[in-house]
Amino acid sequence: MNKKVRKLLYFLVALICLFCLAGCYNVGSKSSKMYSDFYVPNVVDMGNENYYYTIDKRTGVVYLSYSSLNQYGITVMLNADGTPVTADQLGIRFD
Repeated sequence: MNKKVRKLLYFLVALICLFCLAGCYNVGSKSSKMYSDFYVPNVVDMGNENYYYTIDKRTGVVYLSYSSLNQYGITVMLNADGTPVTADQLGIRFD
């Protein structure tokens, strides 16, 4: 390969990388602002360091949460019939 072709190839690779990175950058997203104005979570966490209940204060639905150094997980707790577990069913008071 001669120098001109090699320089052109490097330029094209750099340009493609620039376009890929530009696609990841979100300038002034309106949707995130609209979402944050629409619903602000109102939850309370109860339990020990790693495993704990997260309870939605509006609905009383209980979620099982896990938190460690760089890991986090959350899932809704369900009854046998598929309905969500509520704080009242577990006898948890979160007022």
